[in-house]
Amino acid sequence: MEKSSSTAEVVQFGMFTYHISTRTISHSGTGKTSRLPFYPARIMDMLAKKKGRLVGKENLHFAMYKGQKKPWPKLTAVDDTVRRVRSVLDAISDGARGGDYISGTWGEGYRLADEPTPRREVFHQSGGPRGGRFGTALRAIGRQ
Repeated sequence: MEKSSSTAEVVQFGMFTYHISTRTISHSGTGKTSRLPFYPARIMDMLAKKKGRLVGKENLHFAMYKGQKKPWPKLTAVDDTVRRVRSVLDAISDGARGGDYISGTWGEGYRLADEPTPRREVFHQSGGPRGGRFGTALRAIGRQ
């Protein structure tokens, strides 16, 4: 008898389908499938389970290293791992910018969305667009 997977184990966003139990992600347009490595899968699990909601970097860091006695001390590991997940999404979507489904909120965390978000656009927690790392400084210089 074959076990049917519950809806919580399969998360769809855009043309992608992520299977939490097998850590595989597939793209319906290209037909390609990829199995995520250990740490990117842990990040993707957390984002998939909280799809549409902002997940803080600290929560993602904890999800990556849960159960380990000495986790990597820096939160930059989260950024690097999200970059790896985005590159897998880009690869299986044949360069159609599949990684744009994971949007970052500067200084806060990441969110998995149903619609792609342009990566250059950075959102502050207030919901308004920001110029990114140097945008505020460049606007201030432009006013002088």
